[in-house]
Amino acid sequence: MSADLLARWREAEAWVPPPELLTDAGRAARRAGGRKWAGFAPLPTCPPPRAEWAPLLLAAYADYDQLNALHFDGLCPPVRLTINPRLRSAAGRIFPSRRLIELNFHRLTQVPDSRAETVFHEMIHLWLHTRGLPSGHTTEFVAKMAERGHEAVRFGRGPGVNGQRHDYPGSSRRVAYRCPGCDLEFEVRRRYGRPMACARCLRDDRGTQILVEVGVRYLPG
Repeated sequence: MSADLLARWREAEAWVPPPELLTDAGRAARRAGGRKWAGFAPLPTCPPPRAEWAPLLLAAYADYDQLNALHFDGLCPPVRLTINPRLRSAAGRIFPSRRLIELNFHRLTQVPDSRAETVFHEMIHLWLHTRGLPSGHTTEFVAKMAERGHEAVRFGRGPGVNGQRHDYPGSSRRVAYRCPGCDLEFEVRRRYGRPMACARCLRDDRGTQILVEVGVRYLPG
């Protein structure tokens, strides 16, 4: 791990929530519905980021600092930023009580312009949690996203968790397939749920050629 990245992780490990923050968040949680605020849990044990990820994560940390000053009055606490190579459909995800943000490597490299919006999106979840409020895609979440001039969540039917769809730069996801028989390569919006044969090879009497998934690609929104 690079020295700069290690310093950011150690900063997150050393952070202790101020007593006034705990008091204010607890009160806000009770006002929001009589629930008990979950608070902050110890940081989870996770493997250090790969060396080649350091430039991507340090750029994301720079976004975090700038956005925290511009939109959150510095309220968002230090976090661990890392990359989860298993993420495919989501640009990122956050565990607010653990202050851990995981980013999608494929989207960071293929659509770098989406990085700041992804970090901002996850920061809103953390900002709401830090204030003792529900940290999901609430009305307050949508209002916060509007500060950057776009609507991040559309409610109703559609792809995404609980019918909610993220709509920000870099959200156009495609799954690429290739035929081993004719080398035809194409992209579809959704991953096939079962093995699919190449229609061209069947038509040209080359036998049944099962399509091979090449990977996930992200197009500029």
